[in-house]
Amino acid sequence: MAPELYMLDWPAEDRASLERFTETMTEVRSRIQAISGDAGGVPVPRLPRIPTAQECARVILQRRLDLRRMAGDHADMLGDPAWEMLLAIFQSDTPRSDTALFDMIGLSGRAQAGPRWVALLIDRGWLVREDAGLHLGQTGRALLERYFADF
Repeated sequence: MAPELYMLDWPAEDRASLERFTETMTEVRSRIQAISGDAGGVPVPRLPRIPTAQECARVILQRRLDLRRMAGDHADMLGDPAWEMLLAIFQSDTPRSDTALFDMIGLSGRAQAGPRWVALLIDRGWLVREDAGLHLGQTGRALLERYFADF
C-alpha cells in the first residue's frame, strides 16, 4: 500500500507513463505465455525440422521407385540405376551386398544391368567393395553431400 501512496504525489505524465509500461509488460507476458503454451495461450507455430541428407535421399529414392511401380511394364524407361544405387547406399549408410542393393532399387529382375552399373561405380570410385559389402567411396559421398547441402 505504501507505493500506491507515493504515486499520488507523482505528476500525471509519470503516472500515465507507468500505466503504459504496465500495459506493455502485460502484453509481453501474454505473448510469452502464448509462445510457451502456458496458461492456455495460443500456440505459436514452430519451424519444421530440417530433414537430414539421408532422410532426403530416402524420400527421393522412394519417389523414384513409386514412379517405376506406377509405370508397370514401362518402368525400364524411368530407371537410372547408378543414381538409385548411390541414393540407396547413402540413405542406409550401412554396407550392402549386391543382392540387397539390387532388391532395394528393384533391379533384381534385370540381373545383367545391376552388376554392370556396380562395376562402373566402383571403377570411378563412387562405390567401394569391402568384406562387409558395398559402401560409398569418397567421390560418391562428396557428390551426395554436396548435392544435399544445396537441397
